[in-house]
Amino acid sequence: MFPDSSYEEGVAQLDPSDVVISYTDGVIEAENQSGVEWGVQGLFNAATARARQGDETAEQLVRSIFNSMDDFTQGCQTDDATLAVLRVL
Repeated sequence: MFPDSSYEEGVAQLDPSDVVISYTDGVIEAENQSGVEWGVQGLFNAATARARQGDETAEQLVRSIFNSMDDFTQGCQTDDATLAVLRVL
């Protein structure tokens, strides 16, 4: 799709309770009113805070992450944001 991009393929072993999160740039580029981006660290912090509990479904984790992002941006999200969460049972 993008001629200047390079891609790698690999295999990862997933174990029960592992979580895989895919996201678009709108998630990590969400900004607060000071123009500071939420970033990968913001996403990581939101995901790990809830995922460690182990009893949350993938759908609940998506909601929790979006709630954390909304708290950070104070509801002023300016870009589309998509999350896909997989929890291994």
